[in-house]
Amino acid sequence: MNKREAPISLEWIVSALDGAAVSSQTILEIVADVEAQIAAADQSLIEQKQAVLDITKCKNPKAAHDRIVELELFLNQLRATQPRLAEKMAWSLESERSARFDGRYKQVEAERDRLAQNSRKCTPTRSIVCST
Repeated sequence: MNKREAPISLEWIVSALDGAAVSSQTILEIVADVEAQIAAADQSLIEQKQAVLDITKCKNPKAAHDRIVELELFLNQLRATQPRLAEKMAWSLESERSARFDGRYKQVEAERDRLAQNSRKCTPTRSIVCST
């Protein structure tokens, strides 16, 4: 799995969730990134809340409050994507499994048709004579 230099944006996550064909590998990367972003945002939120309580460190409580609210919204948005990502992962895995099955089915079908054709060539035909 490739390490990304920047976290995946919410817009990119939404486009992946709404897109018809996203590989399970891509979804795994998104899930890992979302989980990492949630962990980092949780830690940042704890630090922000602790810092805002210290009047010697927090010179602008309004701005600190706004950052906390924004961070909580971001966390809630990330957490809200998790069930949809799980659904998309299930759909993607099923789609990939189905594609593998369809490919194998077509191979078996072609082999069956080839064997049936060979069987017709090798089987003597009998003529049926009707007596009247």
